[in-house]
Amino acid sequence: MQCVRRIALILPGLAWFTASFVNSSPVAAASVGLTIRATPAAGLEYGALAVVNGRDPSDLIRSVWQCALDARATDTGCDPNNWTAALTRTRGAFSTTFAVESTFETTNGRKVDCRVDRCELGAAGLRPSPAGMLAEPLIATHPISFARSDHPQRFVDAVFAGVKVTRNLVYVRRAALPLRLDLYQPVHDTLPSRPLIVWIHGGGYQLGQKEDLDALARTWARRGYVAATIDYRLAPGTDATNPAIAQAIDDAAQDASSSVEWLVVRSTEYHIDRDAVIVAGISAGAATALELATHPLPSMPPVAVALSISGAIPSATPLHRTSTAVLMFNGTLDHINPLTRADHDCERIRASGQNCQLVSYDGQGHGLSQLQSNIDTVSIHFLVADHLVVPRPLDAPGPPPAAARHKGAAAGASQVVLVGCIVAAIGLLMWHRRRSRHQKKRESVSTR
Repeated sequence: MQCVRRIALILPGLAWFTASFVNSSPVAAASVGLTIRATPAAGLEYGALAVVNGRDPSDLIRSVWQCALDARATDTGCDPNNWTAALTRTRGAFSTTFAVESTFETTNGRKVDCRVDRCELGAAGLRPSPAGMLAEPLIATHPISFARSDHPQRFVDAVFAGVKVTRNLVYVRRAALPLRLDLYQPVHDTLPSRPLIVWIHGGGYQLGQKEDLDALARTWARRGYVAATIDYRLAPGTDATNPAIAQAIDDAAQDASSSVEWLVVRSTEYHIDRDAVIVAGISAGAATALELATHPLPSMPPVAVALSISGAIPSATPLHRTSTAVLMFNGTLDHINPLTRADHDCERIRASGQNCQLVSYDGQGHGLSQLQSNIDTVSIHFLVADHLVVPRPLDAPGPPPAAARHKGAAAGASQVVLVGCIVAAIGLLMWHRRRSRHQKKRESVSTR
């Protein structure tokens, strides 16, 4: 039995070794009937979508990963947070859509920059292990290359190398239950205030934890945002068919609202721009973000933007008219929150006078984690278009974006008032002089 187990363990490695020995290029995989090709594969930018097609007659391939070109063994050079097992199979062929990342960190802490290092998309023989690591080495690969960015910009690119994480800050107590958040801030950032993005995890209001979104929060902090991930009250055993789900939805909205309020109150301490608050979530967390955007509690500070990934508005009651802009993401094959519902929700939001945009991903289901870098890129473009953030070089001086917008408007108004006062004063002085001359003429005539 031990011999059988050992043979089973080394067979995938032998297949990879054989392919690599013949030729380390993607053509080598063809010698054993395996091929993979990415389109486009050159001139890529962060978040670009690549269509990955392949031939897999032996039905070995189970997932696609992004790796450094020298990733020839388990865990040595692949991104543990960017992979997909959502493969569409038809007669020995497979296909998937993959969102690439220009930079990533491997499981063993190695930093890879695909704009400098050579990278590839690779297909693995088995599904990933629970620890988020490749279960088997890559068995088919295709090289990819990125466009060089000589001028990385704050709020768009990951311009900060370090992130300061402050864990388990208690933002509210519900009876005897303390609710906590983790706070992520860019290290060596000199701006006095920065946009805040609060991430709310999914799990159907039954499970999940703030740590689930750790990698996501770190990525946003490296761009120059203050990011937070929150825990909120859960209702294990409650699903959409249980009447208790309504209370779970209300609890989540109340808790998320309290987290925003707690952070904004401490905006000076954490260098947060009170006018640039973003709430974002996945699945049930996205539903909570939409609830805050459409049914805000009176005590919650204004939210500028809500980002929803596979979410739906949980309340059927009329929407409140707010200034929150909404961006929604949904898969066309999502059977939990169908695309038709997301489209209907976005129409409801528009009808209430708010800005809402819906982005759909063809052939994708409820889980969109493999497209997160594209979701990030589209979200950033939305924030820029909404004038919530202004991309700028890391060393560019000046106030933070949203505050700058409001302060600039106030300064412009003050300048207009000042100019008006000066013009009025000059006019009054000229009128007074003309009146004095006219009066002197009258006195001269009367004297005669």
